[in-house]
Amino acid sequence: GFIGRNFVVSEVYEAAKATKANRVYSKLIEQDKGYNIIKVNEIKEEGTEVKANHLLICYKGADGCTQELSKEDAYKKIEELKETATTENFVDLAKENSTEPGANETGGSLGWFASGTMVKEFDEVVFAMGIHEVSDIVETNFGYHLIYKVDERPIELFDVSRIFINKKVETDILPAVDPWSNTELTGAQLKNAQVLFDQNTSIPQVAITFDSEGKELFGQIT
Repeated sequence: GFIGRNFVVSEVYEAAKATKANRVYSKLIEQDKGYNIIKVNEIKEEGTEVKANHLLICYKGADGCTQELSKEDAYKKIEELKETATTENFVDLAKENSTEPGANETGGSLGWFASGTMVKEFDEVVFAMGIHEVSDIVETNFGYHLIYKVDERPIELFDVSRIFINKKVETDILPAVDPWSNTELTGAQLKNAQVLFDQNTSIPQVAITFDSEGKELFGQIT
């Protein structure tokens, strides 16, 4: 059937991308359990997807916002950032100013996404923008956004047929290895157990004391 970018076997999707319609991919696709031979029957486009970054300034009362900033002050701040934002400095501005969790590392990256993934107000703006543009201020239920549209591409779907040839693997011959094994260590070798608290973190810990036989068995186990 038709597969897209999120197909569970990424190697098959990448091979389909490299193959024309009504053609067989020129190489075997190897997986742990076997080999794939694939044929691409048809290629079709189904909408577009975009790659974007955003800078969010949320305010008290917005969805998911932990800031104490008022709505008026948030708008003032996003206005100031809009005045200085360019395609060249957008990621750095997002790292320094965005209230989105993790933005200080991601620079507000949203990766690739299709229409309908984001809230309506955000979606309408980003898909109408040109590539390498910074948007005007966009208000959603999360706060105020600036959007940098990095790229856009068609969403391709591939109608794929395959032949799958199993490999003989170790578990076809040998029984599965039991991850558990019994030990001789039991409560009989336990002399004492008590709850202690870490002096630095106050996290509770359990301290256990074995007899001489228990010490030897515990050492072998660990």
